Amino acid sequence: MTKHLLSIALLALSLTLLSCSGSKDAPAPPAPEPPKTVDIAVESVTLDKESLSLTLGDQATLAHTILPAKATNTNVTWSSTAYSIATVSYNGLVTALSPGTANITVSSAYGSKQATCTVTVSPLITPDGTVRHLIKSDRPNTYNIVYIADGYTSDQGARFDSFCKTSIELLFSAEPFKAYREYFNVYTVFSHNSYFNDDTTIFYNHIFRSNMEKYARLANPNVHQIAMIHPATNNAIKWSGLFLDRLLPDFTIALSFCYDAQSVSNYFWNTPAHELGHGFNLGDEYVNYPDEGRPELVQSYASLWYNIDCISDPLKVKWSHFIGRKGYENVGVYEGAWYGKNIYKPSRDSLMAGYHVQYFNALSREGIVRELFKVVGESFTLEKFFEKDVPNGY
Repeated sequence: MTKHLLSIALLALSLTLLSCSGSKDAPAPPAPEPPKTVDIAVESVTLDKESLSLTLGDQATLAHTILPAKATNTNVTWSSTAYSIATVSYNGLVTALSPGTANITVSSAYGSKQATCTVTVSPLITPDGTVRHLIKSDRPNTYNIVYIADGYTSDQGARFDSFCKTSIELLFSAEPFKAYREYFNVYTVFSHNSYFNDDTTIFYNHIFRSNMEKYARLANPNVHQIAMIHPATNNAIKWSGLFLDRLLPDFTIALSFCYDAQSVSNYFWNTPAHELGHGFNLGDEYVNYPDEGRPELVQSYASLWYNIDCISDPLKVKWSHFIGRKGYENVGVYEGAWYGKNIYKPSRDSLMAGYHVQYFNALSREGIVRELFKVVGESFTLEKFFEKDVPNGY
């Protein structure tokens, strides 16, 4: 009996060991299935504003809300019905570009839900008499230039600012203004004016006799030159420059009327520099009609302006000290200036010879520095002038 039980026990043990030794080849139990996901659709998109009023140049951010908050896809896109009036960025930042109305729409990427805000852009109104100080000098004695708006309406201040900044940048990139920049204060004064047309008689009677001194004094009581930039009209490529002296007491006034400024290309930007040159006693160096029959005019012109002469002898002309000097190889004696013949200039080209170049010739640069030093109370010498002058061959 005992032997029988022992045999049964040994058989059971053998079967158990055999079962354990074969467990390596047994398949693993299946992994549990992940829980099934359920897409949650977007039910609505709303904006924090249904309407928005902006001034030209302003920015504002629209905030959106998606419901339910646990929607599967909460991405959105933004669009504008008039990108020329108002643009919108990927995060709802709206920028006002021009007066008018635009609809800004936010759309859900899932479910095609939308919300819209109506954006109204108003023009930027620049207050009458607004003064900006664009170039500031720390010197005790300075030369003061003021740009005054004429013919601009109250919503065109940004345009006037842009014109002035470009004009001033070009003026002070030319010598000698670049070298003597620290001697200058430059201001702009914006004025409201309904006389938006090309009738120069209206300009003369309205601005010159009534408002110019008032606006100039707003910028600086000691103004030495005034440059007036007129905006564009619908008259294409119509432009002119005008210089007047002694029109107002204690003023030397350089004025520039520019019609349809954008259509005259780069010539427009040289016009203020040319007209300002007259304020430094520089004469025109171009020929429009002959004056050889009126020698008394030729003589008076030569005595009035720094940069022209009625003498053709290179050894006797006003600019003889430049002729043959290193760096001034193109300085010579050229006939034709102040509209006529028998009157001479030191170079073929210059800002005073027209509007197609952006530099003053050597004698014009000298004349500008001489006049500048008179105003600021410094003594002028040729040695001092040559130390800072940047010759360009002319």
